[in-house]
Amino acid sequence: MSDQELITQMERACLRAAQRIQERLASSPIAVSRKSDGSLVLSVDLESQECLRADLDGVAPQLSEEDPASFANLTAERFISIDPLDGTSACKRYGLSQPGQLGFGPLLGLYTAGKLRAAIYCDIPNRRMLSAQVGKGTFFVDLRKSGSFDASSNERRQLLRQSFPALRDSAVLFYTGELGEMRIVEALRRDGLIETAYRYGGFANDCARLALGYEDAIIQFYAKVWDFPAVLFTAEAGLSVSCNPLEENKLLHDWAVRMDNMVIISAEAQRTYLCNFAHKILAN
Repeated sequence: MSDQELITQMERACLRAAQRIQERLASSPIAVSRKSDGSLVLSVDLESQECLRADLDGVAPQLSEEDPASFANLTAERFISIDPLDGTSACKRYGLSQPGQLGFGPLLGLYTAGKLRAAIYCDIPNRRMLSAQVGKGTFFVDLRKSGSFDASSNERRQLLRQSFPALRDSAVLFYTGELGEMRIVEALRRDGLIETAYRYGGFANDCARLALGYEDAIIQFYAKVWDFPAVLFTAEAGLSVSCNPLEENKLLHDWAVRMDNMVIISAEAQRTYLCNFAHKILAN
């Protein structure tokens, strides 16, 4: 199966999983538990994974967040990463009642020889799909007019940011992790180097917002291999993705994915400054 055929199948699978999640959220209580690392897992996480894995069975090895046995596929020549529900906390807290800034839904990635090739994300509350391929752009599909998650009759609009604000007029999204992200954001805000900073929820939601032009940069030092595909929405929409910015500082096309990935995403003109600033703050 060619990459293009596989990506088409991945889009269909992502939409079907989103439909399943929406139906469950609308019809029945959601069971909540915690994994061994303390993170949340919902019953719809597992239902979505089941749906995605069934639709993609046999087309390529899969690496799924909720299946530790599948992590060995990180070294496969070609594999599909599965985050059955990116934005689990937002889903648990708000369900279908709060569209707007918060989004959640299935996120799929296609990797070849360790390099990210494609990404698909279906934002359930906001009823939109983003699909990106290396060198071919990021495309937005508005599903609000559809009665279901069916993208076949919806127009695809390419997302390409033509201009960016100066850093002092920029809004930064960030992850509240343990690797220094908060120190960097606090210093940027304290020194008046950025306009403001926000934290909304899942990584795919944040990357979608950058691609759509709502905010301007992301500092995220803990993107798992199943989260990482979302960076492609920003890269193909005209932003610069710095991978492992505190050490190797590689661009996305040079980066071989790892289980854990650090990124700073920004306009190209701000890339070097932000990476150097982050390094200086964490070195002190």
